[in-house]
Amino acid sequence: LFEKSNYIIMEFENVGKEIKEPNMLFERFYREDNARGGFGLGLNIVSQICRKNGYQIEVTSENNCNIFRYKLPKGAS
Repeated sequence: LFEKSNYIIMEFENVGKEIKEPNMLFERFYREDNARGGFGLGLNIVSQICRKNGYQIEVTSENNCNIFRYKLPKGAS
């Protein structure tokens, strides 16, 4: 959690399988691996909450390092 420019940024980083389609992660029913459980709805719900509150989401995935970054405008409630 840190401040940068006009944002409060919350960042989560993990090491694991590279995300093939970071731009698709937040689409309803999208799943990169059908062998795992779930319906592909969780990240879509997260994106709807963020969009409704004016937050931005960025996902990067390279060299088996995945970063989810949530940018909240300063002063947002």
